[in-house]
Amino acid sequence: WAAETPTPPPVKAPWYTRWFGIGPEPAPPPKLVKRDPAAEAAAVRAGAEAELHRRILACDQLRQIAFENNDLKLDARVLELEEKAWDLYRRKTAHLPCNRLMPSDAEQGIGSRLIGTPTAADSADRLDATRATQTGRKAQASAIREVKP
Repeated sequence: WAAETPTPPPVKAPWYTRWFGIGPEPAPPPKLVKRDPAAEAAAVRAGAEAELHRRILACDQLRQIAFENNDLKLDARVLELEEKAWDLYRRKTAHLPCNRLMPSDAEQGIGSRLIGTPTAADSADRLDATRATQTGRKAQASAIREVKP
């Protein structure tokens, strides 16, 4: 909506021209452009990823210079810059819809501290691969029967 240019209000014709259909046809109202939230989020994420990639490449060049000169202070500063680049990327993409599906760092830390609560990765690792490959009619029927309450 910000890209639209303001248009002057249409000139209203006198009442007798509207009643009897005299004069030109009124201009149709402009069509509203439908927003695509997925495309907008993808564009924001792509821009943030491009910035992150550019910053990481600069840090890699600085790290190479630190390695060649055996400069430990510069290497430590490069680590700080990489962390800042990653934090900036996370802040720029935190509001995107797909980020709500992924647990944050704090949520992952809480999940690892809970005793007896497996994470999703642990549960996925425990899946039996042989059972997932059964494609016979009986296997499909039993899977359907298990789902029913």
